[in-house]
Amino acid sequence: MLLYQMIDGEYMVNLFRENDRIESAIFPELNLTPTQIFQL
Repeated sequence: MLLYQMIDGEYMVNLFRENDRIESAIFPELNLTPTQIFQL
């Protein structure tokens, strides 16, 4: 899963795989992995 975040006018990309915990600056309490998202 690719997560794009705009920082200083540029998009930065973060790659998250299977059981990596997704880190979000907007939702710091988010506790999901790509596997959990795609199982929904």
